[in-house]
Amino acid sequence: MKWAGEEEILTFYFEVFDELWKGLQEALEPEKHWELFTVDRKPKKVMQNLVANI
Repeated sequence: MKWAGEEEILTFYFEVFDELWKGLQEALEPEKHWELFTVDRKPKKVMQNLVANI
């Protein structure tokens, strides 16, 4: 955050875990499921190789 402020770079922060309270009450609402990990903290497919190497 300090670097972005010093460089005057517009930055957006988002949650890394799914948040089921977001969006409409439909189970497959995209707003609930676009993060990198599931609600129970399991890595989604895109993160599995990265997390395995940590």
